[in-house]
Amino acid sequence: MGETARWSYAETRTRTRDLARGLHRLGVRRGDMVALIMNNRPEWLLIDFAVTMLGATLVPLSTWSRPRELEYMLTHCAASTLLTIPRFGSQDYLAALGELGGPGGSRLPHLRRIVVAGDTSAGGETRSDLVTLESLPDLGRDVSDDELAAA
Repeated sequence: MGETARWSYAETRTRTRDLARGLHRLGVRRGDMVALIMNNRPEWLLIDFAVTMLGATLVPLSTWSRPRELEYMLTHCAASTLLTIPRFGSQDYLAALGELGGPGGSRLPHLRRIVVAGDTSAGGETRSDLVTLESLPDLGRDVSDDELAAA
């Protein structure tokens, strides 16, 4: 998925369903809070549609948030999933999340998974605890239409 895109309604629906299938396979369920840290890009809308399709709630967070603010917002909204870009401007979200202990840590007790749109390395080191946004369609390939509709 690139920075600029032109999709038909059918393509948008297909991409949204593919993301929803991948998120479902990761464990996103109805009623979950899904946080999003992302600048303006087409994927933002696809993620919103996919999260809504699963009956979860999207919680957009400011791209200007510092680690302490991220900790507060992720804990306060009880986000089980975070979709993020690796960095934006001077903000390095992967490093900040590492400082906070990552998914399931004592500082982010509700967070179970992080999905990254782009490079999953932090400080030159690739993080194996992260899922890439680009891998979600393959991850959810075996989620049936019936399973998606039931979600």
